[in-house]
Amino acid sequence: MKIASIDIIPVRLPLREPFVISYATYPDTLSVLVRVQTSSGHEGWGEATPDPNISGETWEGVTEVLRHMLAPALIGHDARNRETALHALDARVEGAPAAKAALDIALHDLVARAAGIPVWQLLGGKARPSLEISRVISIGPLDEMAAAARRHVAAGFHTVKVKVGDRQHPMLDVERVATVREAVGPDIGVKVDVNQGWQRPGAAIAAIRAMLPSQPAYIEQPVAWWDLEGLAEVRRQTGALIMVDEGCHDARDMLR
Repeated sequence: MKIASIDIIPVRLPLREPFVISYATYPDTLSVLVRVQTSSGHEGWGEATPDPNISGETWEGVTEVLRHMLAPALIGHDARNRETALHALDARVEGAPAAKAALDIALHDLVARAAGIPVWQLLGGKARPSLEISRVISIGPLDEMAAAARRHVAAGFHTVKVKVGDRQHPMLDVERVATVREAVGPDIGVKVDVNQGWQRPGAAIAAIRAMLPSQPAYIEQPVAWWDLEGLAEVRRQTGALIMVDEGCHDARDMLR
């Protein structure tokens, strides 16, 4: 199963509604699709969705690094030896997690297709009978966020994820979450994603303490991505469950 060719396909996918978070508004999604083909006729697809605010990668940059640096490094490799392939990518380029992820996903897809099984089975089988997906609510006026929450619950979602992160007025975020909680009632899960918006531990602690009556399932990335100590302090001072996102880029970050 030698890799014979790799196609790089940048695409712009328009969104039905803008995606609004603490640091940006996205009217569309910029992705880079990857198709890996072997000499035996097998193929696999992967995707990179870069965000310069998270990993520093841009749509144009991912396209170019895949075309000229990473994809050529895999030509001739056995697609079944995924770890060897990933080491070859790391030897060629430092970082570039979204670009490398696209190839990693494509190799998993290829090997699973060749074996006639889904990727989840390739990865070891089902760990649980079902997965619950959250529906994201973008930052917006309170009435619009409440209406979106009710609409998503009516569509069958049992959990919503509320985007917040107003650096100047974090207490307005408290009101946003309270409004969504009131709209969906006590039995729907409400997750909160700050996307680093509050930046400082002090602001995060005050906002989270005020938010606790709304029973958030967890608070995601309330401080700057690099401030692991601040994140731990937020956890100690609030008792809330804290999730890391932008602060975790690789296995070393995960261990920390």
